[in-house]
Amino acid sequence: MVDDNDVLCQFPRSQSSPFCEDHGCVEAGCRSKRDQRDQRDPAGEDLQRCGDHRCAVQFCPNLRREHGHCAAHTCASPDCQARVPGPGTAAGAGRFCDLHRQCRLEGCDEPVKRRRADGPVGVALALCREHGCGAEECAEQRPLTGDFCRAHECSAPECRAARRAAQRRRGGGGARGEDGQEAGDELGPGYYCRQHECAEQGCWRPRTHGRTCREHQGCARAGCANFVEADERGDVCRQHRLGPCHFIDRAGDVTAPCPRRAEPDARHCALHLCAVRGCRRERPHAGAEYCAAHGCRRGDCRGRAAGDAGLCGAHAREAGPAPAPGGACAAM
Repeated sequence: MVDDNDVLCQFPRSQSSPFCEDHGCVEAGCRSKRDQRDQRDPAGEDLQRCGDHRCAVQFCPNLRREHGHCAAHTCASPDCQARVPGPGTAAGAGRFCDLHRQCRLEGCDEPVKRRRADGPVGVALALCREHGCGAEECAEQRPLTGDFCRAHECSAPECRAARRAAQRRRGGGGARGEDGQEAGDELGPGYYCRQHECAEQGCWRPRTHGRTCREHQGCARAGCANFVEADERGDVCRQHRLGPCHFIDRAGDVTAPCPRRAEPDARHCALHLCAVRGCRRERPHAGAEYCAAHGCRRGDCRGRAAGDAGLCGAHAREAGPAPAPGGACAAM
C-alpha cells in the first residue's frame, strides 16, 4: 500500500480489510481506503473514512448522514436536512440554513435575507432584510442612515443610493473628500450610483458637467458630438473654440479660403503658420514653409533664411561674401 506521500506502507493489513489501520476506513465492515487528507496542509486532519462514509463537505472527516453531510454541516433546525457552512455552535449563523437562520442582532427574531439560488456560497448571511445591507449577497450590516453598507453605497457626498457595480475600496475608513473619495483610496469602477456616475458608456468617473464627467463633457454647440478636451477651458470643443484660418490661396485664377480651424492665439491653422516655433505669422503662399521674415527670399526657395541677407545657406554661398561696410577696398 502506498500512503499519501507516495511511500510504500510497511504495516500489515487488518483482518477485515485489505488496508492497514492507518489507511482503511474506520467504519465497521467497510473494506475501502480512507480519503486522503489535504495535501496542502502538512498538519491536515486525518479524514478517517472513505468517500461513501465521510461527510460530502471537502476535508470534513465526520460521518455522513443519509442526506450526504454530517451533523455539523446540517441545519440545526428540527427536521431540516439542508447543508450549512458550519461548523459552529447550535446558535451560530453557520449552523442554520437561509430558511431557518434568524437575524444575529439582539432582540431581532426576523429570518435572515435569502440568498439567490445562483449566488455565491461560503459566507453565511446572518442579518434580516431590515438590518442587512440592501445589496444582494452582502453579509454586512447597513448603517443607521441609508440602506447600503459603505462598500455598496454611492461615494457622492450625502448620497445614500446603491452603486452601479459594487467594489470594495483598497483603503477604507478614511474621510470623504468633495469628490466622494476616501483618503488613501484609488478611484475605481463602480463607486457611484446611476445619478452620479458619468453617463458615457464604460466610464466610472463622477459627473461634473451635467450628465458626464470632465473627460466627457460634450460640446455646447447644437448638433456637435465632440468632447471638450479636459485641459481646455470653456464649453465648446476645439473645433468650435478656434476661429477659422484666414489664409487664402490666390494661386491661379480662383482664390480658395482655407477650411481649417486656426491654432490657439493665431489667425492661421498649423498648415499655414510659419514653421518656426513660436512664430504666428502667415506663410506667403501654399508651397512655403516659413513666413516672409524667416524664409529665404530667393524665388521659390522653401529654405529657412540665415543671417541678415535673408538667404538660406545654399543661396548665401552662391551669392558669395557680402561686401564690406562702406564699399569694396580701393587697393589694386
